[in-house]
Amino acid sequence: MSAAASAANGIETATALLQSELGQLEAQQADLYAQQKSLQAQLAVVSGHIESLRGALAALQAVSRPADGEPEPPRPAAGGRGGRTSADAPAAKAGSTAPELQGRRFTEQVIAVLTRDPDAVLRARDIAEALGRDESAGSINAVRSTLDRLVATSRAHRVGRGRYQAPPVGRD
Repeated sequence: MSAAASAANGIETATALLQSELGQLEAQQADLYAQQKSLQAQLAVVSGHIESLRGALAALQAVSRPADGEPEPPRPAAGGRGGRTSADAPAAKAGSTAPELQGRRFTEQVIAVLTRDPDAVLRARDIAEALGRDESAGSINAVRSTLDRLVATSRAHRVGRGRYQAPPVGRD
């Protein structure tokens, strides 16, 4: 057999092998695209379900929040937090809470400080001080978190970065 015939036979063999491999890879690619479309469809369904559940959860939480004047239902403590009054809180200064605030839940105490002067603009630090809490970051952050929840439920109004006041309802 001549060298030219041998080279031609080698080229034909290599071409056949490459065509076979190309066909296999194209089939695998088509399968992966189909799987990708299926996964995208599944992801869209799951994402839609998540959003639906978030909406239902938000609606239930909004309905379960107490109106002003009603006592808040007890909440389980998560990691030792939540549901404490300033008298229970380790950061509270003993006997320094104003007498009219003692015995109230922390949220009610924050609302009482905000509504003393509805036109006053207060920072979380000011409210913590009015409640007799220490000036630690934890105490101030507890007040800030409470204020953020009150803003979310329209029981307080944010008038600027880190500044709060009683809700504007009924003001001229």
